[in-house]
Parts: sequence; structure tokens; C-alpha cells
Amino acid sequence: MRREMMTGDATVMAAEGSILVTGFGSFGDERVNPSGLVARRLGGLELPVAAEEAWEVTRAEMARRGAVAVLALGVAGGRDRVCVEARAVNRTDYPLPDDAGRVLSGMLDGGVAGTDLATVVPAAEMARRMRQAGVPARVSRDAGRYVCNHFYYLLLQRLKGMAVFVHVPRLPEEAGRLGGGPSLSLDQVERAVRVGLRLMGRRLMLDK
Repeated sequence: MRREMMTGDATVMAAEGSILVTGFGSFGDERVNPSGLVARRLGGLELPVAAEEAWEVTRAEMARRGAVAVLALGVAGGRDRVCVEARAVNRTDYPLPDDAGRVLSGMLDGGVAGTDLATVVPAAEMARRMRQAGVPARVSRDAGRYVCNHFYYLLLQRLKGMAVFVHVPRLPEEAGRLGGGPSLSLDQVERAVRVGLRLMGRRLMLDK
């Protein structure tokens, strides 16, 4: 029995290795972006805050590693808990330029309003397991209209749903610098992401 458990654990770990973790760097008032810090801690990528460029970097790295899924991270100032995004909306409305200097507004994929894309990752279960691990978390159905949502839409479209986007609160020092508000420590954010990775790893293992 122990050998079977160890073999199962090894299989899950191998599946987790097929998941690329991404985060973003600084933008606007967000000087220290916890999403990029945690992604680097976990051997992932800190991406430019520009959706198309972020996708190209992600695509190349997935090919290099043989990854088949993405757990993407971004910061959401003002949110008081980790938010597992269940969908990406087919709409942009940038409040400020991205790293490529673009300010976009309108549909992401032509078509008709309301043609949103959903992740195949069980978002509610992921949020529940994060809470069980002691990290405040919930499911969200609104990833905003800026680069996070735009990048998520590209991921879901091009990876056939095998991606999930997780918004995380600011770090305490950043919240303090910006006048207060909710925050989580980097260790709490990392714990939540590790829980998400493990769930996705099991999902990949079951799908084989």
C-alpha cells in the first residue's frame, strides 16, 4: 500500500511539473507584484504586463518544458482574499496602457457580447481547498477588463480550457504604501498556489 501511495504521489508530482506558473511584474501603482514573486519562487515566469506578449512568452516556455497547462497569477488591489477566476470575459476596457503602450477597448474575439470562456479546472473545489489550507479564498466570475482578463482569455482559447487564473491580494507593505486596505503575506499566497497546483496535477493525472 505504501508503495502504491508513493507511486501515486510521484505521478501527481510529475503532472504538477507539466503546469507552468506565471505571474506579472509591476504596473501602474503596483510597484511590487506578488504574482510575479510567487511565480518565480515556484520556478515559473514573471511576464510583461501585455497580454499578447505574455502569451508568446508563455507559449514558448510551455513548448520548451513540455507543459500542457497554466496556472496564471495576477494581483487585484482591494480584494481581501485569493480569487479563483472561473471564466474570462470577451471584453477589454483598459484603464491604463499596458507594457506595450496599448489602451484597448472592445471585444477580444469579435463575435457577440457574452461569449465568455470558462476554465475546465474545478474553480470552486480549488477555492475550497485553499480555504482548508488556511488561506482565505473564493471563486470569482469577474477577472476585470485589463491585461489579466485579456491574457486569461487567450490562455483558455488556445489551451482548450486547461488553464486557470488566480487573483491575489496585495502584499501588506504595498497595501500600506497605497493607503491601507486588505492584503496577504507572500507565504500565504504561495501556500494557496501550491494547493492549486496539486489539484491541477491530480486533474491532469485523471485525464490521462
